Amino acid sequence: MHCTRVAAPLSPLKTLRAGALRMSFICAFAVSAAASAGVKPQDLPSLPGADIPTPWHWAVDEESATFAYQTQFEKWEASVDHSSGLGPSLAVDYGVLLTNRLGAGTTFTRDNDYAELVANAVYAHRRNVRFRLSGAQLRTAGDSVLSAFDGTPDFRQNSYLFSARKYWPENRYVSGLGLALYRVDATPSAPAMLPLELNELDEDRPASIAAGKLDGFMLNLGLRPTWESKIELRREFSHIDYRPYPGSLRREFLSSGRVSFQQYFGNCLQLHGGYSAGSDAGRLDLGLAKDNWSLRLSQDFNDADQDTLLQLSISIPLGGKVGESGTCLAQREVAPSFAPIVDAALQRPLQFPREPLIVTEQ
Repeated sequence: MHCTRVAAPLSPLKTLRAGALRMSFICAFAVSAAASAGVKPQDLPSLPGADIPTPWHWAVDEESATFAYQTQFEKWEASVDHSSGLGPSLAVDYGVLLTNRLGAGTTFTRDNDYAELVANAVYAHRRNVRFRLSGAQLRTAGDSVLSAFDGTPDFRQNSYLFSARKYWPENRYVSGLGLALYRVDATPSAPAMLPLELNELDEDRPASIAAGKLDGFMLNLGLRPTWESKIELRREFSHIDYRPYPGSLRREFLSSGRVSFQQYFGNCLQLHGGYSAGSDAGRLDLGLAKDNWSLRLSQDFNDADQDTLLQLSISIPLGGKVGESGTCLAQREVAPSFAPIVDAALQRPLQFPREPLIVTEQ
């Protein structure tokens, strides 16, 4: 006779303990597998919960509408704005982190006059080194005044930029160096002649609309005379070539520069300032800040006018005491940190003109 032993059913308390034991074993196995694969436990995905914000965002009112999605590896945003009264403007941005060091992004904007597409690629070779490659195309759109030119229903402008920047956090005297090279090439679809009714130079002879070509470079240099001071130098040179008629050439040289400094004292007292000058205008800034207050003096000047601004600001936190600012120590970093790669891939280069490079020649 063969006897079989039948296990008695577990009590509810024993069942709960067994389930907890199995869950602990599974978690320990997951952490062990992640460690063997080179993944840290804090890098593992989190389970959804009430404390995790949603990656979606939207805002709608009478004049605009915005829809956005953002995570650590991907970001996109679409918005429509019709507050200007000249017709709706559209903006669409998309950025993605391809690898831990490489990100790509594109932005598209369109209004009543122009449509522009910008593409960026950002590569972080090291933590303190970053390369950037950008390209853009600007075209006439809708009822742009350029579309009224005889024989010029379309106008496009291509822009290219390459930049590199590096920081030396441990170096006392030279803290950073950056270089940017860019080119802008404006091309009409056909030789442009301004209609006589829009010509202000000569009522009997139509004026020529010449497209320009821009070449330039910019150099940034960061200095640290002492551990409590920083100096930033920027110098930019460029020239624009116009060819209004075959065999003719008109060249314009442009240059600009800026110097800024920061000096830190005891008790979180900071003195900062800067001076910038271009071909036809300049600006002077001086500021003093400590804890929750700041004093700022700025002056804009050109050949015809000067504007001066004096501003005193005091910040009083609600529910807390007035004391040392939380950003005081962060501002004293040896070298500024780079923006996240995805955010950097969505930034439009400042060297790209927002309007076509054109000139009117009689």
